[in-house]
Amino acid sequence: MSTALHRISSGVLAGLQFYDEEERISEGHSRMSSRVPDGVQIHEEEKMSESYSGDSIAATGFDDAATQKLVRKLDIRLIPILATIYLVCFLDRANVGNARVEGLEKDLHMIGLDYNIALSVFFPFYVAVGVPSNMIIKKPCPNIWLTGIVLFWSIVMVCTGLVHDYAGFLVARCFLGVAEGGLYSGVVYYITMWYPRNECSFRIALFFSMATVAGAFGGLFARGISGMSGVGGKDGWSWMFIIEGLLTFCVGCISYWAIGGYPNNAKFLSETERKEVMRRLAIDRNLLSDDWNSKYVWQALKDWKIYVNMVLGFCLSTPIYSLSLFLPIIVKDMGYTNNAAQLMTVPP
Repeated sequence: MSTALHRISSGVLAGLQFYDEEERISEGHSRMSSRVPDGVQIHEEEKMSESYSGDSIAATGFDDAATQKLVRKLDIRLIPILATIYLVCFLDRANVGNARVEGLEKDLHMIGLDYNIALSVFFPFYVAVGVPSNMIIKKPCPNIWLTGIVLFWSIVMVCTGLVHDYAGFLVARCFLGVAEGGLYSGVVYYITMWYPRNECSFRIALFFSMATVAGAFGGLFARGISGMSGVGGKDGWSWMFIIEGLLTFCVGCISYWAIGGYPNNAKFLSETERKEVMRRLAIDRNLLSDDWNSKYVWQALKDWKIYVNMVLGFCLSTPIYSLSLFLPIIVKDMGYTNNAAQLMTVPP
């Protein structure tokens, strides 16, 4: 059900974004037609296309078979590592629910709403980091920034497993919000730098579906790692954070070489392939501005589709986080053992 919700929501969001972009392109054509002679308009569009292409092959484009081969090459290189990063991201974000079953609350002397507060402090920092992080990832080396994000939160996860009191746990949750805040928006932006708009939604849906997979892996990992309770004088929940943090660190190290840069400097593509990727993007965006202007912000704030997206995002995130953060303890309170509760969170 969660996967279906993800796909439906992603499709609706993509449809709204495509509708909005088509409106802007139509308006751009109308303004250009009314103000600029036809010959000049064609000349400017050709000039823009040539600035991306640079040769006759890039100007005319690949045939269908070559284009499909190029897209498959991009998918094989980019999507698996990006999906894996989000898998460990959501796993590290939500494993606190599994840790609670293994005695986290008792060992850190939480009472009343302490657990809920520890969950909530994550989100203000997570939201605040998104915009500045995306401003940084626009620089020429996205692999460095995304890798830095992954390594940062992996260190935070290991440190979370070393805390001895509630105050330390709160600080760790705050830093986790800072560390993970730039990942989702950054990866979405990165995908749009490789694919035309009509191809982005499916790739983003694949990437986002890893949140569901993480829910299944979380219960399995928790069941296995809980057997380490007492090793090194640490409880099972501590090892849960430490081991998953080390796993994330390994993924981060691999991502540095796997992600690469942007199309204009991607080493895994030939020169002709790089130009073809940029040509496809140029055609897709030749009437959309990439320059910063405050008027675009106000246009977005006045666009009703933005608020529909917000409502859809809220409706999608609420059940996902509710299940991942509270389902293990709910199952345990129904009378099941710790191990059974961890395993019973896998099927949903």
